[in-house]
Amino acid sequence: METLTLRRYSGSAQSGESSTASMPRAAAERKIAPMLVCEAESSPLTLLPACVVEQEYEHHTRRRMVDVRQKPSRPKRRRGRGYIRVSKRRRDMISPEIQREAIDGLAFRAEIDQVDNPIEDLGLSGRDFEERRIKDLVLAVEDHVIDVVLLWKWSRFGRNTLESLKNIQAIYDAGGDVMAATEDFDGRTSVGRLQITQMLGWAQFQSDQIGESWQSAHAYRRKMGLPHSGFQTFGYRVCFTCPPNEPGERRYKCNECRSGIMQIHPVEGKVLAEIYRRWTWENEPINQIAADLRERGFRTLGGKIITPTQLYKWMDSGFGLGWVRWRSKEKIQQDKLNIREGAKYYYRSSRPEYYDVWKVGAHKSVIDDPDERELLWLTYLAKRFDAPKTPAHHHDPKYSISGLARCTGVRMPAPDVVAPSTYCKRNAGAFTRGEAMEKKNPPLPNGDRNPRNVVFRCTHGAISKDCPGCGSVSLARVEREILAWLVEQAKGSEVVDFKIAQSQRVAVRVKDDGEKVEARLKALDADLTRLVGGYTKGIIPEKQYLEQKEEIDAEVAELNKSVETDPKKQKKKVQPVRPSRARFLGLVDEWEHMTYSRKRQLLGTVIAHIWLYPEMGGRNTPRTVIVPLWAEEKELEADPPPHPALKLAA
Repeated sequence: METLTLRRYSGSAQSGESSTASMPRAAAERKIAPMLVCEAESSPLTLLPACVVEQEYEHHTRRRMVDVRQKPSRPKRRRGRGYIRVSKRRRDMISPEIQREAIDGLAFRAEIDQVDNPIEDLGLSGRDFEERRIKDLVLAVEDHVIDVVLLWKWSRFGRNTLESLKNIQAIYDAGGDVMAATEDFDGRTSVGRLQITQMLGWAQFQSDQIGESWQSAHAYRRKMGLPHSGFQTFGYRVCFTCPPNEPGERRYKCNECRSGIMQIHPVEGKVLAEIYRRWTWENEPINQIAADLRERGFRTLGGKIITPTQLYKWMDSGFGLGWVRWRSKEKIQQDKLNIREGAKYYYRSSRPEYYDVWKVGAHKSVIDDPDERELLWLTYLAKRFDAPKTPAHHHDPKYSISGLARCTGVRMPAPDVVAPSTYCKRNAGAFTRGEAMEKKNPPLPNGDRNPRNVVFRCTHGAISKDCPGCGSVSLARVEREILAWLVEQAKGSEVVDFKIAQSQRVAVRVKDDGEKVEARLKALDADLTRLVGGYTKGIIPEKQYLEQKEEIDAEVAELNKSVETDPKKQKKKVQPVRPSRARFLGLVDEWEHMTYSRKRQLLGTVIAHIWLYPEMGGRNTPRTVIVPLWAEEKELEADPPPHPALKLAA
């Protein structure tokens, strides 16, 4: 058997001290091959010189040595996010703060880094998962954004055992974990899963008990002719002698109000009856009624201004006319089915057709005459059911530039679409600045929100992220620039007069049957206006009013039908003419006293749209360009001009 002699130097290479050892060649090759062999497909085993053997051997052994005194590397910290839920949202609730503090303590003890603030579902029941943001947590775990979901108690995750376990299992399947601060069970073990299931089952049991208690309370209230809840409404009070209760405390009940029957307010009760009569009998627009009540100083029980929507809610409930209402179990199940099919918030409407059970309540009606009350209610229902849905553009605008402000941002095409960039030119939406600014800037004397608390910006850009937007422009700033523009228009300078001379052109139309139809429609509209005025003043009897109104409506319908079917009679586009100076002077004089709704109606007669621009050059530079209604068609359809600050700089 062939042997191989290995020489190992005990000292340095210069000392020459060495030791030799003989071993079989095969054993030597196995020992030194990992360190000394130079691999080559066509060459045999090659040995290196002895000095190199020593260096390579020492380097190899040192590299493989481990210092046992060194501590092992720390494991990677997990990422987590908390979840907070409160079933009933109140002003004085403290549960979110308690949950947040417990979650922070759990994250500190378990060495978990919270990637963001906890997700909060305030005022949402734990039995339903459709409206809550549990799915966001599951998706965050699946996308490896977080590793752990942090809770205060397991009941905060949900009070539906089946749905809760499904979502928790989805988090486990994605490689995540769920932890509760006060009920720390390891869901990755069989014992931990059993304990979690028991806690979720106990949470559902508590929810079922609460639900049964409320069902009993509601059944008792229905039997006694009381409304679904004990909340006070406009025109009624529970008691006039009991002291007001503090938020979060139980209301004190004296012998007079212990029954829960609401009593008519001496002032608001008459106003509620007036609202019914004005809208039902006198056909007065709902927005005018709301504006009149605001001017007279009436507010909701919460201190907010009265809106047309609020008036409809009061009248739709029928409570002021002595009714109480609720939905049957069959109706609720059908409404939930409609929600699953896509009709979101269907069962939350306050309109009368969404309630199938009506009963005469134990409280008194604001109208004493039973015959008038019955006829008024039936007429109101007929008017509410038969009237067509009012288009959104017929509603009163909320702010003075609603629908006029447009974004000047440059829309960028999608990454997979080859197309040039274009201007956004979409309507800018209104946003409020929060409660802090509301306290700092109180509402206007007419009840409108302070313009300093409202900003306009591109809504679509914030959602679709395809537009950088025009920035946030305060309503107060836009109104200042609009007022300056109105003052300039009222001056009648030479530049403006020159534009007037260019814009005062009216398309010459052929005197055909279309003009005759248009003139007849205007005449009929004037006749109807005079007829309504005579009826409301008591000059024209009701029978004569209904007969003449029916004749006018029939003729108007026939003329409109003839215009739609005959293209020769269709209206031709007419170039708008610049209004007179008197209109601008009137706008300037009444500007400070008008409501937002009135401003918007009048601005719509002189302004086509308003371009909004980002901040440039400081707060004193303009950020709007106003396009008048009488501008040329090319200017109305053109892209936004350059920033007005660039024009001032030039």
